[in-house]
Amino acid sequence: MDSMVEPATQSGSSDFVRVPLGSLFAHHVTFDQAVQAIVDQARSGLGGYVVTPNVDHVCVAEHDDAFRAAHRSAFLSVVDGTPLVWLSRLQRTPLPDRIAGSDLIVPVSTRARSEGLSIGLFGASEASSLKAHNKLLDLIPGLKITCRVCPRFDPTDNDQNAVDETRRALDVVRSAAPDILFVAMGTPNQELFMQRYAAELSPMVLCGIGAGLDFVAGDRVRAPRFVQSLGLEWLFRLLQEPSRMWRRYLVRDWAILGIAYRQIRNTRSGGKGEA
Repeated sequence: MDSMVEPATQSGSSDFVRVPLGSLFAHHVTFDQAVQAIVDQARSGLGGYVVTPNVDHVCVAEHDDAFRAAHRSAFLSVVDGTPLVWLSRLQRTPLPDRIAGSDLIVPVSTRARSEGLSIGLFGASEASSLKAHNKLLDLIPGLKITCRVCPRFDPTDNDQNAVDETRRALDVVRSAAPDILFVAMGTPNQELFMQRYAAELSPMVLCGIGAGLDFVAGDRVRAPRFVQSLGLEWLFRLLQEPSRMWRRYLVRDWAILGIAYRQIRNTRSGGKGEA
């Protein structure tokens, strides 16, 4: 490790170092270490939340102060995206694993079951949530799922209907008191929600999983592993949902090239980075 890598300071991740990714960072952890850190955090009673920065997150964070702050306040940040793993190597601070939020669901739930911890599901559609709930119980007999909440409104919206719905949803979650709450919402709402309500929901640990419940349910298909390893999962998703994803992948995320150039140049000149 060189000067680009900084010691972590968030509670629950003090043994990990931070690898800069533009204005964000990811902790230098393996997949198994990430699962262990989440379980340990849940057992500690400290609360907090987990983010999974990808290329789009890094690009959005360049100009969105609230989103950037939400990422940087997480107790654990794990890199979701093969291109960001490549960037970490090019800047001589190689991350050991790509860790997608979707990939954490089953391993974390399995460990939760063995440790006597419970989980909750928050977000996704009613249909996907129910399918994911049933699939997890089939895969992990004895798993305790204390709640399954599917808000009808965006929980980060300040409209009164959304605020009232969010209050009702939070009341259900607090009453159910899962040790780990999987939060399945789109970016940036997922990260903003976790930052806004993590303290209120403490000591439960919130894990951002994006479309993870849709994947578990089988309502969406993930790219094959070899496609992911080639860094082409974005193309797979674009072909699946062109009307929804074209602006993100064909316009917004090209900013990663400039960010990567700046990051690599900073590394080669002996800079400390921005994370």
